[in-house]
Amino acid sequence: MRRSKVLARNKFFVLLATVVVFFICSNILILKNGRQDGEEYKRVRRKETIPWKGTEGVQPTDERKRQKQLENLGPPCMQIGVIAGQGQWEAAVPCTRINCTVKSVQALDYTNLTNMDAVYFIQLAHSPLQWRDMLRKRSFGQLWVFNSFESPLNTQHLKLNYLRKSFNWTLTYRTDSTFPSPYGRYRRFDKIGRESLAERAIIDTVNWVEGRHAGAKVMWMASNCRATGWPRTKFVSELQKYIDIDIYGKCGKLSCPKGNDCGDTIRKYKFYLAFENSECTDYITEKFWEPLYFGSIPIVYGPTKADYEKVAPPNSFIHVEDFPKLKDLAKYLLKLDKNDNLFNEYFEWRRHGLVEINLIATYYEPAVTFCRIAEKIHNLRRNEKQQKAENVDLPRWWEASCNERYVLHSMI
Repeated sequence: MRRSKVLARNKFFVLLATVVVFFICSNILILKNGRQDGEEYKRVRRKETIPWKGTEGVQPTDERKRQKQLENLGPPCMQIGVIAGQGQWEAAVPCTRINCTVKSVQALDYTNLTNMDAVYFIQLAHSPLQWRDMLRKRSFGQLWVFNSFESPLNTQHLKLNYLRKSFNWTLTYRTDSTFPSPYGRYRRFDKIGRESLAERAIIDTVNWVEGRHAGAKVMWMASNCRATGWPRTKFVSELQKYIDIDIYGKCGKLSCPKGNDCGDTIRKYKFYLAFENSECTDYITEKFWEPLYFGSIPIVYGPTKADYEKVAPPNSFIHVEDFPKLKDLAKYLLKLDKNDNLFNEYFEWRRHGLVEINLIATYYEPAVTFCRIAEKIHNLRRNEKQQKAENVDLPRWWEASCNERYVLHSMI
């Protein structure tokens, strides 16, 4: 009898220890992923270089105006939960276009979010067991929004198979997202109602060669020198055999100041290596948009040329895959360096439009993101027969968007 009690007590303590270990490991995973999301949050916050230009008509407001709008709109008509490890997402946001105050609640897990109208997932550090529990507790009609500004290769640790068709909407850099949120964009003057004649008069007098380094110098700036989704560092090393490349950041000996001061450095170079770390659909980051903004010609690789052409100004970049060999790419750059007219053709687009950069920072503004989501929910409810919330097959849509093209092997 006494022995059976001892055995029962030992089993209880073993079970208790197992539960405690599982709880600790789960929270370590959550905190780890929270730090990664926090790095992205801090990275975009540091780069307050360009005034905010607006996203689909939704704009952040100053505090006094926001309080006045909240008073006029009254109590919240919609609640959005946010699963995030870092950042300040607790807010009451006036969405004036739908006459609605949106309240957001931030949490590390799903416990207090069951009654939200929607849940916005900034981090996905959940085990399959936790995810099944969340799905079981999910209220009927609650909409889940997937968010990531990193490429799928940088979110491989998430193992998304168990998330299949859990999400209704997406907010990412991809052009086919529910809420497309690019790192930058090109806007034509005739599309934004801006008079372009004065701009053209100025642009016509500009020689974009002036103020550059002598010779066909190329700038590259990178912080990740290790293996990426493709052999980027090796590619640059091979290209250096044919043309001069100044390397900035952790991968080189040169440094570039933060913000607009770095822009002053970029504009001294005729060419800029805008090499993404991944070969993924639409993954076009500030590496492309910033040299374009500051007046250098981006030499691009990452997504396909067609992906760049969808969003970039016409004839504004050079895609690596247009050349059979690295020496052919270098030969073309040397040709542009010696021909001012040919070089200036890459800036003809400036007569017709402008580039906006640092847009990612705006998506971390609750007034922008929550109003975009709330307006979508409002329209969905108002036109229930015409619109349905889709279910995203995340592994297929997200993870399958990256493809190795082995460009280095064919170009050496």
